[in-house]
Amino acid sequence: MLPPLAATQLESSLTRPGRSGQITCRIAVGTLIGTGACHEGHCARCTQPSRQQGAWSCLRDVQSRLTSVLAMAAQLVSTLRHSLRRLALAALAVVLSFGLVACDGGQAKKPPSISPADMAIIQRQAEGFLAAKERLPELASLVNDRNWVFTRNLIHGPMQEVGREMLYINQRLLPADRAGATALAKQLKSALAELDEAALLQDGERLRKGYIKVASGFGSYAEVIPAAALPSGSAA
Repeated sequence: MLPPLAATQLESSLTRPGRSGQITCRIAVGTLIGTGACHEGHCARCTQPSRQQGAWSCLRDVQSRLTSVLAMAAQLVSTLRHSLRRLALAALAVVLSFGLVACDGGQAKKPPSISPADMAIIQRQAEGFLAAKERLPELASLVNDRNWVFTRNLIHGPMQEVGREMLYINQRLLPADRAGATALAKQLKSALAELDEAALLQDGERLRKGYIKVASGFGSYAEVIPAAALPSGSAA
């Protein structure tokens, strides 16, 4: 048996067909005692909560997807920013390297030169060195005659300042030429010392060999003197 109805009202009415050609039916049914549900089970009051829940679920899904899209976009922007930063740094490094190479190339194209002040000092010292070099024929004559005394006088007289003159010249040459010039100057001073010792010991054969070393040393060192420091018309 059906439970008794309390304050049940049934009202139905048929309306005329609408524009769509359908007939609508409106039924007002009271609540059933003990069931809490409507008589038909699909009235507006029963279906409205389920529709709202579906709408909220759809909104939450859209919101979740939108959040994911925004997170992906933010990550993409961050990645692009870092990539652009690294690219900018790499481009800056390339530009700086090319600039340094260009500066080095410009400096390398300009050959080093001796300053006018250093050249003037070299010229003054070269005059004394060349004056001593011009005495080589006289020294050769003394050696051939085995003139021990005058050989030593010439070494300790006109040729005595040769070592100091070569030292001043070496100090004002270009850095690339100083090592070679210093070695040649040392060889010449050593040859003069050997020649003086041979004359002191009156050793004729050693005196002859010593002179050959002295003449060769004067000729080798004269080649390191800059041409601008030589007197005009003078051949080293």
